[in-house]
Amino acid sequence: MSHFAAGGGAIVLAPSSFYVSTSQLLTGGFHWCALITDVNGTVTRYHWSHRGAVRGEKAEGVDIHPLQNVHTLTTDNNAVFGFWRIDGFTPRAVR
Repeated sequence: MSHFAAGGGAIVLAPSSFYVSTSQLLTGGFHWCALITDVNGTVTRYHWSHRGAVRGEKAEGVDIHPLQNVHTLTTDNNAVFGFWRIDGFTPRAVR
């Protein structure tokens, strides 16, 4: 599953890195996500999501998805403003 549309410009993220990405929503708000790459450059996306107001369930949560591609447009046609690499990130060892 990819959150990014193939029509946007392809982005290559550095391996063993932590990024913050932000995009504007069509509703006028903004959304951010964290992207973590492993030693092979495989990207995993972490982002907040609204779960709804179902009784007995959490209203908010974090979705975690591996990504095949990273682009400057999301699948909802939201423009991604940037991918900021965070210095000092040390990936955990793979067991």
